[in-house]
Amino acid sequence: MSGGAVRLDWREIGSKAGRASGEVVEEAFVTLYLNGHELVTIMATPLQLDALGLGFLANEGLIMGMDAVDHVHISQESCCVDVWTRHAVVVPERRVITSGCGGGVTFIDQRLGIDPLEMDLQIDSGRLHEVFNLLQQKDSLYARARGVHTAGVTDGEQILAVAEDVGRHNTVD
Repeated sequence: MSGGAVRLDWREIGSKAGRASGEVVEEAFVTLYLNGHELVTIMATPLQLDALGLGFLANEGLIMGMDAVDHVHISQESCCVDVWTRHAVVVPERRVITSGCGGGVTFIDQRLGIDPLEMDLQIDSGRLHEVFNLLQQKDSLYARARGVHTAGVTDGEQILAVAEDVGRHNTVD
């Protein structure tokens, strides 16, 4: 699996004319299979693919939690995520193409609405700014290559989970 970026050399034109090199965010086709059937191909940064696949399924309402999951397999080439569930999953036939940059897909009827997340957590705006700054550490993909979106989960004190991806919707999944 890659580190989410590839090293490239290029020529710069302008005030800094000359050769340069650095990391550029990687984007790849990642195909998600559900119980042996191809579900969708996502343009994504090939990182945390198990979380991306499971998050996509959960956000689409196809699984309701980890209890539904039997196992997850990531192909050696990091191009396929196979998710096997403990019970059959009915995939809606209707696919909705979204207006995202690459024209994403969803199975959810947006007219149905989504219940709001219920929680008691309240974060002072100053603390929220501090926690936000924790998302992009020195070793983050953003610090190395820029051009990525970042999402995180916090308890108000620390970052519990972080995801970086070329697609902002992928970071949430």
